[in-house]
Amino acid sequence: MAVAPKTKQLLLQPFNGIVQRKNILAVVAAAASDNVVFGDTSGFYDGSDGLHPFGYNHVSQIGPQVAALAYPLLL
Repeated sequence: MAVAPKTKQLLLQPFNGIVQRKNILAVVAAAASDNVVFGDTSGFYDGSDGLHPFGYNHVSQIGPQVAALAYPLLL
């Protein structure tokens, strides 16, 4: 943050749910900056096919949702 103080950071919750959510929220809180934002990905990908997200089918499902989280940071 000291090198580029206006840089915005989007810290995403892993797609497998709440794993690490608490730790990521703690990092966001510790940053105490409007430029560090938590990205809640709940429901973006449920893993019901037993696979880690990959390929065009998962990108087409997850991509637009991640873009919607990131877009406000670009304004």
